[in-house]
Amino acid sequence: MDTGKSAVDLCLHILASLIVLGEALINVELSFYMLRWIQKVASAIETPYKAGFGDG
Repeated sequence: MDTGKSAVDLCLHILASLIVLGEALINVELSFYMLRWIQKVASAIETPYKAGFGDG
């Protein structure tokens, strides 16, 4: 009985770890998407200023 319980605990632990890992990967992907979006917005805002106030 004890080995059955520990096997179930192990399966649950692995499952929980996979869920946490999956959420972490989703968060990383969302973070990269947000960073790219922020960079696009920043460059879109920056470009007119560079064109208007550039040194050359």
